Amino acid sequence: MHEILLATGVEISYPEDSEDEEDSLDNLNFVLKAIRGGWVVSSVEGFSTHVAAEEVRLLLEELRRNGEVDRAFLFELPEEAYDVFGKVVNLGPSRRYLAAARLVTTREEMESWLGTSPAGGAHLDLSWKPVDDMPLHVFFEDWPKTSLGSVERDIREFEAVYGVGSERFRQGRERGEAWIEEIEDANRWFALLQAREEFASES
Repeated sequence: MHEILLATGVEISYPEDSEDEEDSLDNLNFVLKAIRGGWVVSSVEGFSTHVAAEEVRLLLEELRRNGEVDRAFLFELPEEAYDVFGKVVNLGPSRRYLAAARLVTTREEMESWLGTSPAGGAHLDLSWKPVDDMPLHVFFEDWPKTSLGSVERDIREFEAVYGVGSERFRQGRERGEAWIEEIEDANRWFALLQAREEFASES
């Protein structure tokens, strides 16, 4: 609480009974990670995008052709704020990055909507789900960034613990090889590899 006060000026008091404050506890941990490193790895079960008719047609064509549609997503938000035990903590602008998500909305739903001849300004909400439980990266512009060096150190630790290089690990994960399931830290390791690419591109 004191760390958040010093960093943001928001004074937060821990409630006497926190049994019903699970969301606030999650938000507290999220805020602490954000102000300490400017980068938070989070999980997301699914999300939706608001898409115009022409884009729906293009996605539908790809879905018919390939049987599935995968996309990387980058969302830029002008401001993110979190409620922590009744106090709002503003973390400023952010970029949310997800390396791969798969279209969940079915061909039938898309065809049915297009069949109504939607007006020019009409949009369809499409549902997406992360591929292989891929994590969401949230980068905060107003907070000190996790250094590329610290990410590299964590990656080297995983390589030493599991006795395999990161490139071999990445290939095994992409191919769905069975031995990847035995790596408890697989999602964290993969998230670090994604973050390394992001940080390297900014340097």
